[in-house]
Amino acid sequence: MPESLGEVLASYWNLYAVRALQTLVTIVVVLVAAKVLQSVATRLTSRFLRPREGSKDYATQLRRSQTLLPLLLETERYVIYFLAVVTILAQFGIDTGAILASVGVVGIAVGFGAQNLVKDVISGFFLLFDGLIAVGDVVKIDADTAGAVEAVGLRNTQIRDFSGLLWIVPNGDLRQFGNFNRGWMRAVVPVDIAKESDVSRARQILLAVGEQWAKENPHLVIEPPEVHGLMALGETSMRLRLVIKVQPMQQWAAERELLARIKKAFDENGIEIPYPRRVIVQPAAND
Repeated sequence: MPESLGEVLASYWNLYAVRALQTLVTIVVVLVAAKVLQSVATRLTSRFLRPREGSKDYATQLRRSQTLLPLLLETERYVIYFLAVVTILAQFGIDTGAILASVGVVGIAVGFGAQNLVKDVISGFFLLFDGLIAVGDVVKIDADTAGAVEAVGLRNTQIRDFSGLLWIVPNGDLRQFGNFNRGWMRAVVPVDIAKESDVSRARQILLAVGEQWAKENPHLVIEPPEVHGLMALGETSMRLRLVIKVQPMQQWAAERELLARIKKAFDENGIEIPYPRRVIVQPAAND
């Protein structure tokens, strides 16, 4: 005896609606689990990279943490949600193995077609892995590009110069650069004095100024100040040089302060700064 329309609909409802409901619940559970896993991973990664307060190299560890943390969190987010999408697709009977194989083939093809991108990513990985650059460092790439590092990614690095201009530099181009925030720096203060000045007296004044500044700032000084001898002779000037080895990133402030003190000390001791002069010699008048 043929089934009625109601019985047919009921059988289809029992067959497909329950299965659809199960699939929907599975999708919700996967998404919630992905969100929870991302939250847990974020907390664990942040705790793992958090530097210990009071440690000797706390500042260096903090810069490294600020550099690596955003990159790691972004990578974790992509990986977790990619796995979540693959799991959801599997609920619809889609062959995820074929998808993963296709992703691998596409990745190889993209790698051959985007060699510069691959070079930038590999260079960025080694820059971060070796700790050569970090957020907060001041670097100099060439005569036109220098400034503070604001972000370091796998593909490019963002550097803001003194004027406020933000430079986006591909990591593949960071083959050679200088970092002002590693180890130590020297405050170098070249000073020109008039050729008529007493060189020995000027050297004593420079050394006294340097020693007084070092005495007032022992936390910045690594080695005692030195005054180098005559560095250059000009038409109207002689050049001396005061140098002090200081903590990184402190050299510019030290140079400004030392210049102001040297100017005051020279004025008090009669040491002249050179200025253009012209001597006119007149022959004696004939009797």
